[in-house]
Amino acid sequence: MTFDRASWFEAYRIANHELRQTTPDSGLLPLKLGKLLTLEREYAEALPTVVVSRCPFCDKPACVRCDLIDFTGPWWHPDFVVPDEASRCPHFLGVLGSVHRNGETHMAGRLDVFPGPEVPFVVPRLLSFPGMTAVVGTLTMRNGCTAYPVGYFAPRRPPTEDRFASWARTVHAFDTPTGPGWRGPEAEREFELYRFVLAGAVQLLNSSMKLYVPSADDPLLRVAGSTASTAVRRRSSWV
Repeated sequence: MTFDRASWFEAYRIANHELRQTTPDSGLLPLKLGKLLTLEREYAEALPTVVVSRCPFCDKPACVRCDLIDFTGPWWHPDFVVPDEASRCPHFLGVLGSVHRNGETHMAGRLDVFPGPEVPFVVPRLLSFPGMTAVVGTLTMRNGCTAYPVGYFAPRRPPTEDRFASWARTVHAFDTPTGPGWRGPEAEREFELYRFVLAGAVQLLNSSMKLYVPSADDPLLRVAGSTASTAVRRRSSWV
């Protein structure tokens, strides 16, 4: 069955409204919440599988289900449960990213979303792990934005508590022997990528999704834009 995005959004809007109007003493909360969760599952299952990166160790593509139409879909919500990567190699840890708005104001949904800064970046903390390599790519969103996904790959996977909240999420939750733990957004981001290229820790993807080591004047290393994280809600955006 073809996923009708417009009809789904209308049903999702109504389900959210009904849930907000339902009182705890009505006995209807499980029914209304179940309806909303069913709609979110339908949306998640309809998300396209996108090649966002490529492994520098085994050359396999790294694919995730994501919404590159605009910022209105639940995929951009910080607490949305992202479906498991449809295709991954054992070296792939996940993806972070940024989105250049290209001078336009873009619509989001009813919740704040955090697409990141406009300029591609890497996280020095992650690149400090032995062999960790970041791969920077470019994807075009249907709303006219340019997305810069950055895949992280390592020959040995770091402990789960040392990993990261993926793109558009704000919390990485994990279990420890003493109970649940969490890690928030990365505090340190580095936008000057070429020194990491020289250190062998950063590679780029070309338009054919092939890996290459760039020169200092590569356009992907010289993207102009805001380095501040931006939140978007409806037609408002702010740092």
